[in-house]
Amino acid sequence: MTSICMLVVWMGKFQNTFELWKQSVFHNPTVDFYIITDNEGLRDEANLHFVHMTLPEAKQRFQALIEFPITLETPYKVCDYKPLIGEAFADITEKYEFWGHMDLDLMLGD
Repeated sequence: MTSICMLVVWMGKFQNTFELWKQSVFHNPTVDFYIITDNEGLRDEANLHFVHMTLPEAKQRFQALIEFPITLETPYKVCDYKPLIGEAFADITEKYEFWGHMDLDLMLGD
């Protein structure tokens, strides 16, 4: 069986559509979803996993992959580093055949 994970880096309060997004995740049980977030008190559910991390900690992971100083002072700028997410979070992606990145405003079909 093919193993797939999707990564989301989200710092700050979740959007008001977060619960709807979660339901779309649960309709895709063969894919594991990971949210790297500074939100606390979240528990894994089914195929949805939470990794607690601050923005400075995430920045360190990206910086370790790039030889020049990066700018990542606000959460919005994480989008500039999306191509590196799989390598920055290799401790997660190494367990899967395929990985991808996404945002919380994408509702999934089954």
